Amino acid sequence: MIPAPTTSKPTAVPVPEPASALREPFAVTEPVPTYQLKITLRDTNPPIWRQVTLPADTSLARLHDIIQTCFGWHDSHLHAFTEPGSGRQSLDFNSPLDRDPRHDFDEESTSLAEVLPSEGSRLEYTYDFGDDWRHQITLEKTLPASTGERRVHCTGGRRAMPAAEDLGGVWGLQAVLDAVADHTAPAREPWTDLVETLPDEGFDPTGFDREALDRELAELDPQPPTAAPAAKPAPERPAAAPGGRLCSCGEIHDDQDLYIEFLPVRPVSLAPRADLAAMAREVPPINTALRLAHWCQDGRAVTSRGVLKPTLGRAAVQELDLWAQDDELSALQPTQRDNRLARLRSSGDLPCLDNPWRLALYTDLVEIRSGTARPGPTFPPQRQTRECSASGARHSQPNSTSWTALEPSACPRSCWPHWACKAKTAPA
Repeated sequence: MIPAPTTSKPTAVPVPEPASALREPFAVTEPVPTYQLKITLRDTNPPIWRQVTLPADTSLARLHDIIQTCFGWHDSHLHAFTEPGSGRQSLDFNSPLDRDPRHDFDEESTSLAEVLPSEGSRLEYTYDFGDDWRHQITLEKTLPASTGERRVHCTGGRRAMPAAEDLGGVWGLQAVLDAVADHTAPAREPWTDLVETLPDEGFDPTGFDREALDRELAELDPQPPTAAPAAKPAPERPAAAPGGRLCSCGEIHDDQDLYIEFLPVRPVSLAPRADLAAMAREVPPINTALRLAHWCQDGRAVTSRGVLKPTLGRAAVQELDLWAQDDELSALQPTQRDNRLARLRSSGDLPCLDNPWRLALYTDLVEIRSGTARPGPTFPPQRQTRECSASGARHSQPNSTSWTALEPSACPRSCWPHWACKAKTAPA
């Protein structure tokens, strides 16, 4: 007789007593089942996923570390675990407005078995609330208890993961992967540098090194949960003393304190706008950006990344003495400095040039059109300067102002009677 077919049911795992009810750290007294998890980075196409095995009593705090390792994150942003059905969550920061202690859970004192009780259970992990990297965690199988050492294993995965920290989310990641796969398409900003670097590093979007990840995960101890910290009682608010007032800061102020606190503040008088602009032009980064913009008056060729071509970058550093702002270059002899600049592959590799160049572009002091950089719409108009024949002082004013309109007080060196040389055109 052929036995009647049976319908398989999800395997339930005995849920350990919540660690929050324990006074001591979760004690491992006997072997626990092994979980096989599939962790998928959501909204990726083709999907990027990793498969790991680990003890069922591993804490969510340790699972956070495992996910960070699996996808190459740097743990430099906030994260949260969320149960899809109930909405319960665990946040890695203390905010009374976002956490309900009667409903939510603490990842340090919660085990996998508590939130993934049976095969098919799911949990969501979100990393970086700005880029919103969402990972779906699925309990695929419950394996027999392991009698060997407790450790995390990588048992599978698909597709490589580039350095995607602060990349802009899944949309930015997809743009980078598409650009790497299609060598004929130009990479878009702000991912140009990353796209150009990945092939040189041997990055293959279709590849996945399971053994390398397994070695990294072996360094992570699948720690069980620890006891949840006891809730601290709310501090008592002090009672207001006679003649005093309870401030929103939690302290009591008498009438004299409140009078001093709310004394009217005298307004601050700023210097004239022209003087403020003149002082701003003397700030080193702004001054260098202005000089770069003036240096581009005849047009300077730039690369597809929007930086000066290497030969022009070397010329700018030498002609504008930008090397003096670089500790390494300024410490070299002229010949050594020339040799160092001759090895420059990209103008973006020198901070003394790249930082003011980016400032000039950001503030529209320089604009790029058809691969050529020229002064932008915010670049101040050219000014005329006149050098005093007696003191050598240089006096300047906009082209729209006649020299005869200047007052003697405009000369900082009081050499008004000695102006005898011809006017010269120079940047402000």
